[in-house]
Amino acid sequence: MRLILLQQKAYGKIVKWGLVCFMVGCASNIDPVQFSSSTMPEEEIQEQNQMLAEAYQNQVDVLAAYPLRKAEDYLSEAKEQSDQGVNFDKIRETLGYSKAYLMKANEDAEVVRPEFSEIVEARRDALKVGGRNRADTLNDLDDDLRSYTADRDSVDKVSPKDKVELLSKYLDLELKALKETKLQEAK
Repeated sequence: MRLILLQQKAYGKIVKWGLVCFMVGCASNIDPVQFSSSTMPEEEIQEQNQMLAEAYQNQVDVLAAYPLRKAEDYLSEAKEQSDQGVNFDKIRETLGYSKAYLMKANEDAEVVRPEFSEIVEARRDALKVGGRNRADTLNDLDDDLRSYTADRDSVDKVSPKDKVELLSKYLDLELKALKETKLQEAK
């Protein structure tokens, strides 16, 4: 019995390491943007921070979540490297991956956007009137939208019924947020 348990643990570790290696292999299929040696990392970090802010305004966080998250991770790593005084070439490489993932996120979002344009507009409207104050509801809806947009090549397979249901929920969020805002203003 003990031998079986040890074999199962070993098998589990092998599977986990195989999965990690597979994910690392897949993650490296993007080529970093190349910067000239005169590019100052601090300036590029500021520029990419601005680009990330624009991506959030354009709702890339729900339309292409994975590459945007990778861009943020690499940018955060570049900031840490900069704070630690790491070689500029290494920082530029990390920034190159960040920018490459950011560009991929924007590209993926533009491919996905037409399929979800009404939903994205309803989400934007809900956010304008205070939808972030209902964080639990917003997060649940955003998770649903991310699940539909996770694979840019499959977004056309999302059923119209699912789209209408999600649209309705974002519109409901907008209405509830608007009511709360108006009630707060009345007090």
